Amino acid sequence: IIKTTDQKPPVQLEFPTGEVVEVPGESQNVTIDRNILTVVFPEHVIGRGGLVTLRVPRYIFVDVLRRTNNVVEGGGTPAPLEEEITFMVQPEETERPRLNVSHCYPPMEETPSYEFPATGRIILAFSEEVKGGPGDVTFYPRSVGSPKVTVHGRHAITAGHFVMVDLMLLPGEVYNVSVDADAFLDLDGYSMESKDESYVFSTMPELRFRKLGLEHWKDPTLQVPGGRLAPSVTVDDVNRIFLLGGRSSPSSPLQGRALNDVWLLDTYKEVNCASAYEGETPCSRPRCEAGPNGVFTLGSQSFVRHVWRPRSVLGADCITSTGQRRSELGGVISMKSLQCPCPTCTSHPGPPEAPLPSDMLNEFYVQDYILVPSDDTRPLLCAAGMTPTGNFSCKLDNRYFAKFDTPYPSCENSSCEAPPDVSGVANFAAWDPMRSTDNIYCPNISSSNPLVHGGLCAALCLPGWKVDDLFRCQQGQFQAPSCWRQECELSSALSNGRLDCQEYGGPFFGATCKLLCRAGYVPSGLQSTCSTESMMPEAAPTFLPPVSCTPGSCGNYQWLEGASISYSSDSREIAATAWLTCLPGYFPAGSAFGLENPLQLRCGPVVQKENEAEVEWKLTYTGARAGLICAPDGMAVYDTVALLGSIQLTLNLPSTITADTLCTQFKERFLSDLSLALVMALSSAGQVPLDADAMMAVDLAACGRRLAALALAESPRQLQEALATSVNFTVKVANDAEALMLQFAVTDPDASDVFKRVFALALVSSSGIEATGIVTSRMTRDILYLIGEPDGTQVSVVKPDGDNNTDNETETNGTGDEDDDFLSSPAFIGLVAGCSSCCCCCCCVVCCYLRRRYMVEIYIDGEESEEEDFEDDKIVDIPDD
Repeated sequence: IIKTTDQKPPVQLEFPTGEVVEVPGESQNVTIDRNILTVVFPEHVIGRGGLVTLRVPRYIFVDVLRRTNNVVEGGGTPAPLEEEITFMVQPEETERPRLNVSHCYPPMEETPSYEFPATGRIILAFSEEVKGGPGDVTFYPRSVGSPKVTVHGRHAITAGHFVMVDLMLLPGEVYNVSVDADAFLDLDGYSMESKDESYVFSTMPELRFRKLGLEHWKDPTLQVPGGRLAPSVTVDDVNRIFLLGGRSSPSSPLQGRALNDVWLLDTYKEVNCASAYEGETPCSRPRCEAGPNGVFTLGSQSFVRHVWRPRSVLGADCITSTGQRRSELGGVISMKSLQCPCPTCTSHPGPPEAPLPSDMLNEFYVQDYILVPSDDTRPLLCAAGMTPTGNFSCKLDNRYFAKFDTPYPSCENSSCEAPPDVSGVANFAAWDPMRSTDNIYCPNISSSNPLVHGGLCAALCLPGWKVDDLFRCQQGQFQAPSCWRQECELSSALSNGRLDCQEYGGPFFGATCKLLCRAGYVPSGLQSTCSTESMMPEAAPTFLPPVSCTPGSCGNYQWLEGASISYSSDSREIAATAWLTCLPGYFPAGSAFGLENPLQLRCGPVVQKENEAEVEWKLTYTGARAGLICAPDGMAVYDTVALLGSIQLTLNLPSTITADTLCTQFKERFLSDLSLALVMALSSAGQVPLDADAMMAVDLAACGRRLAALALAESPRQLQEALATSVNFTVKVANDAEALMLQFAVTDPDASDVFKRVFALALVSSSGIEATGIVTSRMTRDILYLIGEPDGTQVSVVKPDGDNNTDNETETNGTGDEDDDFLSSPAFIGLVAGCSSCCCCCCCVVCCYLRRRYMVEIYIDGEESEEEDFEDDKIVDIPDD
């Protein structure tokens, strides 16, 4: 969808000659309708043909702001580049049809001859075959006040090079013929050639006069010649002719002055009886009606012929319709009845009678509404979306004329006569008559039960959706609304957590949101979905299942040797406090070294990270883990952070090793290889430098089961065996930050993939045993404490005034030299920590030589010699990824 902006550069056409024709972008010749750009260039501008390039500048339109799936996008962005389209145009014909006056009928007349009948057929000849066009042929009379005659080009009869028009013209008139350029087109649609050439002809008069002489009514005494102009003549009841006045000729001595003389000619002829029909009588019908033959008339008129002049003695009698002689004044000679034709509307609707209705299809089609019989109608054609209130009606005005009735009908906004189409409204559910116009049930809308313009049809969406508007009837068409996802209200009870719906753009219907609890609070689940259990239309959604964040509990403080504790309340949950007092002979040590009795403890999160629910007792003063605090006088407390972990896997044993021999003969060595593989995998995935001594314990669960069942086995199997088992281990780390990073390494999908690849590669390289189907789980943290002699590393935790932060929670960032990227990379850490035999560096590629293989013949011989050649051993490169 596009629209124009205020900045409207011109649209250009470039021709092979380099000539450029432009249309200004702000002109009415550049229009935009939805996603269609229309440019109208001057007529025949590309008539020369050839390769033409159209250039549409990028700033002539921009996209419209729109909303899709509740996401607002677009709005005001122009096209990325100028649009350029090149196309080939065939040159238009140079020869245009032209009127061939010499072959027209009646022939062209330089001087009027008045020989062509007033009623007949006009033939126009052209230089080539033509067809009717939208223009007109107009016949202009030379006499002032005489009406012109117009014929549309499409109403004429065309036959090859000729056009025939049947006309009823005025007798004794001279006509000039005008042919519009588009009245007739050639067969390719080109209009006529403009040519200043006239076509003139004249029509035959109904009465002709002949000049008999120049000496009549000559008066020698006045020296007035007999010739005079425009005299008046009358005949009296005894057949005397009177000539009255007139005007002298310009050549006479009177020089064209008016004459007032009267001349009398006594003919001495007998007077015949004269009769005539009486004046006009009314028609028998007040309005036009169809007769037996289907012709509309005003009925009939009756006429009586009376004698109005009696005859002289020797004059002729009047003869009645029955053949009788009758000459008395007023005598009835005959009677007749004439049909009254139905008058017609000779002028089309419009000015000067009244202005035409607005919103018509156009103002030209009514020009054909002429000679319409009275009481007949012609349709009012309205623009799209408009409906006429009626038709133009020709009404009787008087006995001879009719005119179109006023006020004229009007074009009104169309009603909707079909139900709204809901196929394009996704998630539509039902109709809501209560909110619709006149409580109408919209599927019942029809031509007999329409909905007026501006009427509303209320719709309802599916549960969880909400309609943004109503179906609106606009000029016969419904404007459809849309269904939008409703928003779930976040529970006020979730005060210690939040729902993360960023992936779905917000807490909208259908969104599955992650539950994130504050550090130290236990989430009731991993996620909740904005949904609804109700099947009612537009039911409001809620988060299901309901979620909550439960405060974690530190439990009772467990290191009470040499100490006593007093809790502030019965609560052991997060934020609970207690006072710890070291008994006589014991003093604060460990994380409280340098502090004095009593010590305030607070239950707080282990790490400040969402969804990290683990809590512990902390020192309120420093925010550090409390742990074992009270130690005998002169002794120190040392702590060790350990992680307890477990992985599930399948060991694909080579054919030379069975599960029984692995769990008996080679158990210690295999557990050592498992320990190294775990150290390498954890170091690489968690980016924490671990050495081989960090692995405090490793246990293969399958070996415990195999030893228990060993007595039942007949003999070791020599076929390749897949052993599904679990590996339990305990690894020592330097601090809580490293513990958190290693916990992340086995739970995050990407880091877990690194762990699995490195572990499998290290194990197969060192032992020849392939590990598949590795499944990791979160490791749990454990703290080990030891009381011993001070080693001089103990530092008082007491801080200067103003430099104490009582909310000093455990940081989550890793440690190490950030300036040395290579040394802290996962590949280097994992390799260095796991290479027990040897390491070598060549061309910046770190390789680890892992020598041990579980071959029966080697293990039977006992320990390998460190001095043997390494030529046959395999060197494995650990990939960076």
